[in-house]
Amino acid sequence: MAPLLPELATQLASGFTASRQGCFLWATDSIVREFSDGAENVDQNTTNAIFQFFEQQARTFLRALNDLPPEELPDGK
Repeated sequence: MAPLLPELATQLASGFTASRQGCFLWATDSIVREFSDGAENVDQNTTNAIFQFFEQQARTFLRALNDLPPEELPDGK
């Protein structure tokens, strides 16, 4: 799986940027959980790349959230 991660990360980031669909964030979360610190047999380079990918997705999400007018934000009611 590790050799496929760079292309997968690129596709997920592009998909979320284009569509803003939550499924791309769900997939991002799954990858972060699987390949993060503490996971057995994950080298440090892979862990670093995963966290950079997560940071990119988080920035994109926060920009998308920032672009929404306040009246379109859910208030949890």
